[in-house]
Amino acid sequence: MWLSVENASPRRLWFLRNTIDPDFYSADEAALLVRSEVPSSQFEIMRQYFRDESIRVLMQPGYVTEGFVFLPRTEGGRYVDLRLAADAYEAESMRAGTQESKVSPALGSFSELRFGFALTLPDGEFDYERLDTSRTYDGEELPNLDAESLRSALEQLPCCVTDAQGSRYGDPLNVVIVGNAEDVMHSLSRSDWSFTHRISAETVRRLIAAAIEGEGYAVAPVSNLYVFGRKQDIALQRARRSIARIARRVV
Repeated sequence: MWLSVENASPRRLWFLRNTIDPDFYSADEAALLVRSEVPSSQFEIMRQYFRDESIRVLMQPGYVTEGFVFLPRTEGGRYVDLRLAADAYEAESMRAGTQESKVSPALGSFSELRFGFALTLPDGEFDYERLDTSRTYDGEELPNLDAESLRSALEQLPCCVTDAQGSRYGDPLNVVIVGNAEDVMHSLSRSDWSFTHRISAETVRRLIAAAIEGEGYAVAPVSNLYVFGRKQDIALQRARRSIARIARRVV
């Protein structure tokens, strides 16, 4: 993953790579993973290239720091938890009064800056790739509800989703999340919910293979569930080690 970080503060900051993924690879580890892809005579050149392209962990004030973080492959996307820690020696010097500083008390008090966002990785099979919220209620007038009206509307919701014919109940409707699609996807992704593939010949084949072999398939497609006269627009789920033990889903 390539990052560009501008340190507009007057403080030195340290980039904490393990908060993005505790299993991140160092430049040397990443080079070893692809060692078989290059001739032996070129390996040292490649390893140095990986080192040069790796983002630096020390971010000086007033500078833009850019480079790669080498991460395990994920499907669908990941939540990027970017944390920048204040320099401990600098902070201690300020507290002890041994270092002249132009930093205001407000800027000088923080120990960590934190930024987060969901990064999608489409492959042509994910349901979010076809999501267009501007067309979900195209031509309909949406209600403008106050808190009491919203509470009343929620009480009138059906208890459960159904099959396509509406003749059989399925999963209960037990949580309502209010927000725009981007914020909702970011929040669920941050909580380790996975995006899901659409149902297709390829994803069903992979789903069956994972079930037979007892393997995980974190972005496995989910069955169509119907409410409000249509199937889900998008689904997220929390997968466990085996495809047979997928947790409940959000649609």
